[in-house]
Amino acid sequence: RGSLRVTHWPFSHGVGKQLHPCSGSGHRPGGCVTRSRDLTAAMARDILAAFGGIERFFIRTGRNNMDRGLRHCLLTGFLLAMVVGTHVNIALAATYAPVKARDTRMLNIVRRYNITVQPGQKNVAFIPAMLSFRGATNQQIILKSSFTYSVKPDRIRITADDLGMKRRNDELTWNAPRVNKIVVTQHLLVKLHYDAVLFTAASLPYTPHMLKACHAELRKTKKINPDNPALDPICRKILARTRWSQEDVQLACDWINNHVSFQSGDAGSSDQTLRTRRGNCEAMSNLACAMLRKMGIPAAKVQAQIIGSDEGHAFIEAYFPDAGWVFYDPTEYTRGFETLDCLAAVGWAYRVVNASGVHWHTGYFCREKDVTPYDDRMRLVRYPMRRGPKATVIGAHVWDDPTPADVQVRRHSINAMIMDLSIPPGVRNYTPGKIRIRCDCGKPLNGVVSKPRASVLQARGSWHK
Repeated sequence: RGSLRVTHWPFSHGVGKQLHPCSGSGHRPGGCVTRSRDLTAAMARDILAAFGGIERFFIRTGRNNMDRGLRHCLLTGFLLAMVVGTHVNIALAATYAPVKARDTRMLNIVRRYNITVQPGQKNVAFIPAMLSFRGATNQQIILKSSFTYSVKPDRIRITADDLGMKRRNDELTWNAPRVNKIVVTQHLLVKLHYDAVLFTAASLPYTPHMLKACHAELRKTKKINPDNPALDPICRKILARTRWSQEDVQLACDWINNHVSFQSGDAGSSDQTLRTRRGNCEAMSNLACAMLRKMGIPAAKVQAQIIGSDEGHAFIEAYFPDAGWVFYDPTEYTRGFETLDCLAAVGWAYRVVNASGVHWHTGYFCREKDVTPYDDRMRLVRYPMRRGPKATVIGAHVWDDPTPADVQVRRHSINAMIMDLSIPPGVRNYTPGKIRIRCDCGKPLNGVVSKPRASVLQARGSWHK
């Protein structure tokens, strides 16, 4: 009767049904966290049982006449070992308290662009702009930003466009430069933060008002098709096993991990990925968005750039009425905080427009350095784990409680923030109360309604159309 009987303990690596997000019983449906007093009581019962078991062992083996002092020494040794083990287990369990499971990464970034221009003519350079955002679990905050130029631009402004990928740009205009090359350098101090605690009690179906407000993240697009009939049996099976919306998202990601093989360079649509069962991070994200939109959960794809590399990455964000937009990575078993390894809503390629046409320049123009040493292996120790379809899944503690007032909830998607020029790019002017919200999805918990889970797909109707 060891401590492994305490199946709510997250350090048990999936021991016991309580670690599965669809357990639906116990303390929290997706929580996996046990109070220290519960763990202490369980350990005390185990110690007493072990003490009695040792005594019965001496009697049954005919050693009842053993020297009383020796017996007491042995029993005392076993008792001390159990007490020490109890304190160690309690300490480990306390490590997984929600207030402890967080991580922050500070980056010094230098971006240098050698821009070739035509002397005496108007030249416009579009450099990808960084964006600050906050959320219930993830934050990306630009603490400092400054530019230096070999030739100062005649005009500087922020623009946004959608040329296959939504981008925010620093638009720099030189009316008639006298040189043929201009060097632009940007210095940034960026904070990336992940808080591995998610408070959400959202459940399907969402209210019609909320679905109408999040219309853009529910409709069919060129690469995301929630109308595919092949998604019906998959989504119905997921909905039959879950109660909360966050469980729907987790199981959709689990299904992709279990059935779709990663193939580099294959950025297919959701239909192609479902048919071939292979694709890269963008293809998996397309399929995840299609599955969630089919269930009636607003979902969007997020483009990012891997830190220290010229390679990009894609993942998704899902909307909960009480917790707002939350990141999930369907390509990895490290859900959510994979974003500590990349910068969201930014690319490295830039373009120059002049009389000769539009010239795109690709490459890695950055130098990124951690302000303090950052070890991503520590996440395996700090964050809760549960048993996934093929491997251990590391993610956030989920509590089916109302979102606390001090948690900053993001009510608009990253793509909406990129295209909304009323939202400034940096933290210096970033005031959540003054931002014009394009996707007004109501107050916390107002969009949560209770209906039978079996009717979710039937009630969904034409929500995304």
